[in-house]
Amino acid sequence: IMDSLNPDFLIHGGDVVYPSGEDFYYDQKFFIPYKNTLKNVCMFPSLGNHDVRTANGQPYMDVFHLPVNSATGAERYYSYDYANAHFVVVDSNMDGDKSYFYSPEALAMKEWVRNDLASTTKPWKFVYFHHAPYSAGMNHFSDMRMRNELSPIFEQYNVDIVFTAHEHNYQRSTPRKDYVPTSNGVVYIVSGGGGAGLYGNPTPAEFTAAAAGKWHLTRIAVFNDTLVLHAIDNFGEIFDTYTLNKNAPDITAPTISLLDASSITSISAAINWQTDDLSNSKIEYGLTPSLGSTATNLTQLTSYGNSHSITLKNLELGVTYYYRAVSCNLNNVCTASDTQTFTTLNPPVVTLNAINLGDVAIDSATPTTDFGTWTGLQFGTDGARAMAFLMKWGIVSIPAGATIRKATLQ
Repeated sequence: IMDSLNPDFLIHGGDVVYPSGEDFYYDQKFFIPYKNTLKNVCMFPSLGNHDVRTANGQPYMDVFHLPVNSATGAERYYSYDYANAHFVVVDSNMDGDKSYFYSPEALAMKEWVRNDLASTTKPWKFVYFHHAPYSAGMNHFSDMRMRNELSPIFEQYNVDIVFTAHEHNYQRSTPRKDYVPTSNGVVYIVSGGGGAGLYGNPTPAEFTAAAAGKWHLTRIAVFNDTLVLHAIDNFGEIFDTYTLNKNAPDITAPTISLLDASSITSISAAINWQTDDLSNSKIEYGLTPSLGSTATNLTQLTSYGNSHSITLKNLELGVTYYYRAVSCNLNNVCTASDTQTFTTLNPPVVTLNAINLGDVAIDSATPTTDFGTWTGLQFGTDGARAMAFLMKWGIVSIPAGATIRKATLQ
């Protein structure tokens, strides 16, 4: 199947030789199976965890002659160009015992990846290595070390696709913008069904766009500004297709999450939600499921964001409102949430057990200033709830120096 596709070159996601990357298995498990293909095209591999079990990958280093443009000059990671594409190959075996890079070697590689991607002028950017930052696999879940350390860089420099392996099945993610919302979105491919025993069908995660427990290869064809990906099983059948056009507008609608109503009073409520893409903000609401009223965040109508909050005001007391969020991205592709409800509060009931009003001395008063002065009002009979109020008298004029001996609150 691979030979019939007539590829220009091959990339390998690692674990070239099982079980432990031994040098004496390379003929049996690599050169003989690939002999017809390798007569005509080059293969650019990456190191898998099984490859480094023997002498930290030295047989791999001896077999392959790879670029030496890494931070150290070693061939464990490297980059190269082909036509209008740039490829970065990473060693994902460093610091595998943590969820972050801590060794000088790994940190140096991380900065090398950043600088390498920043310096390329090729329109297409691809990265590949063994351990998958996004995986819904049965045996190997998402490698948070690789995600935490490198995915923000991939998004920052608009990498188009990241190819990985490790999990023995096929997976394709949705375009990820988890760290840099303004990025184009990075698609992650797990292509781990090249020959070893399969792990079965992955259970889809929230980032999963396609998945299958099949032996397969992944074919990429680039035509100027358009990329077409085909996942092809061992019977030659295409079971997944993905097309990416660099000049096409983003027609993917934002995803709304974490929608809720908070700070609810008798006349107002704050509606909050998140979107995975830069979007504007609108709330549709009403006293019935048909809604009918609209509130917008005027700032985010022109300044798009991922966190949204709109306060609904002048609501009715003690009633249930229906509402939903609506957000549109920069290409005016919109989405609406499911309809939810909240109920405004009833006004509090205040019971006055007794009111004692002492003498109120009027400091000054004119026909246009009919305010009195501060006085103490006692709510309750124990004197524990004394409060100060500015009294206003409903008459035209009170002479200065007058004393109010008795008043009635209405």
